[in-house]
Amino acid sequence: MEQPTNPAPGTPASLRPQFLTVLCILTFVSCAIDFYNGITTIASADFVASTTQEVMGETADKIKESGGANFVEKIMNSVSAGMTAENIRKLGISKLIYAVLTLLGAWLMFRLQKQGFYVYVAGVIAGFLIPIIWVGGIVGIGSSGGVFFSIIFTILYALNLKYLR
Repeated sequence: MEQPTNPAPGTPASLRPQFLTVLCILTFVSCAIDFYNGITTIASADFVASTTQEVMGETADKIKESGGANFVEKIMNSVSAGMTAENIRKLGISKLIYAVLTLLGAWLMFRLQKQGFYVYVAGVIAGFLIPIIWVGGIVGIGSSGGVFFSIIFTILYALNLKYLR
């Protein structure tokens, strides 16, 4: 026997606004991508660190040859120093923490549970602060910038709090 395509009146799916459903599905997709990126970041940390060091060294040499500014050289040295295999692994782990918390939050909100909003917000805060605390410098701050869209989603989720119990 086939399942009905429309949920029965009074069931949670029928009470969930379409906008909240779309937000949750977009978050599910984003979390899957972030989870994948976190795992690949951890797995390729050594390669990325060595490649980054090589490219940064070549670029620094070109800047010195062309009489580049000290400021640019200082920034490049800071980035180069921060892009160690250990720091790259930390960034991957922070991405996984962010993905798991925001996914759990979105899943709870999809099920119309208000605590999901707070779990999602905790994930966004963690996604912003953990790289800064663990890695610091330009690299930590730069990797926290990816949370920008999550802040927009947090506002959009907050508009739907009235539907959550």
